Amino acid sequence: MATDSGIIRFFLSFFGVVCFFSVCTVSFFSFLIAIIYLYYLHIFRTKNNMESEEIEKYKEAGNIAKEAKNLAAEIVKIGASDLDVAEKLEEFILSKTGERGGLAFPVSVCVNEIAAHKTPSIQNPYLFKKGDVVKIDLGVHINGYIADTATTFDFGDNKNLLQTNKLALKKAIEAIKKDKPLGDLGKIVEQTMKGRGFMPITNLAGHQIKPYNIHAGVSVPNCETNNQAKFQKGEAYAIEPFATTGCGLVVSSAGGGIMKVLKPEAKPRLETSRTILKYVIDNFGLFEFSKRNILKKYPNAQLFIESLKKDGVLYEYPGLKEKTNAVVSQFEDTILVLGDGKIIITTS
Repeated sequence: MATDSGIIRFFLSFFGVVCFFSVCTVSFFSFLIAIIYLYYLHIFRTKNNMESEEIEKYKEAGNIAKEAKNLAAEIVKIGASDLDVAEKLEEFILSKTGERGGLAFPVSVCVNEIAAHKTPSIQNPYLFKKGDVVKIDLGVHINGYIADTATTFDFGDNKNLLQTNKLALKKAIEAIKKDKPLGDLGKIVEQTMKGRGFMPITNLAGHQIKPYNIHAGVSVPNCETNNQAKFQKGEAYAIEPFATTGCGLVVSSAGGGIMKVLKPEAKPRLETSRTILKYVIDNFGLFEFSKRNILKKYPNAQLFIESLKKDGVLYEYPGLKEKTNAVVSQFEDTILVLGDGKIIITTS
């Protein structure tokens, strides 16, 4: 009996130890799994909240850009000046964004054969007249999240040109989805325009947009190419077809008054040049700005601007015009690509 009792006690003790360690092991692994689950839940929620915040900023910038286009429809008319239109649109955008944002790009006002990169001059404003085709291109940002959009107004007989341009943009946007090759959109734009008797501007393109960088990453072509880069989830893109009655190419023209800082760390020799550079950086950061922004603040700054350009501190974009001086139209929207769809942030 004594031997049997010892054996029984041994097995009972062994069973107890096994149960104890089993419970501890299960508890440990349960605890570990819970910690891992909570960690990834936190990361997931944080990521989604961050994405949600980003989307809201994009959409807010887009709504302001849309309102600015609506204002443009009221003030762009025969007899109005390009300078007055640009100033009113920029003032409107700044009043809406407040300290949280501003202009992501100066308001561009391009007439007839001028396709892009021209903002009005203080010294030589232009009055719109019958027959003109007027393109308004503007950029808005909220905390660096950018909406880039453009529209065209016709004071002549170019209804079919504008309708074709709009249709090309619509079809291109409809085709966008995650992992879609960017080159596919160029084919859609080109076929749509050529099928209706017009040409796309083949050496102008849409572009990816990053926070604080309106022209970032990849280009979105307006003609058929072998570009196999793909639309990526969580990225913003400006879809920007231009249509023309001409040959479909642009060439550089005189400076269009749109500028950017290339060397923010520069220490110009002249005090006035240093003052101008500081003003630009303090007010526009690394966003593009217009020459008239400087000249309104410093009316005698022209020579200093030229000096800063010569030294490579400032850069002025050349204007871009259609090679054969044919009329050009432009429509543009900014798209945010999601995993299960897209948001047209300049119209939604």
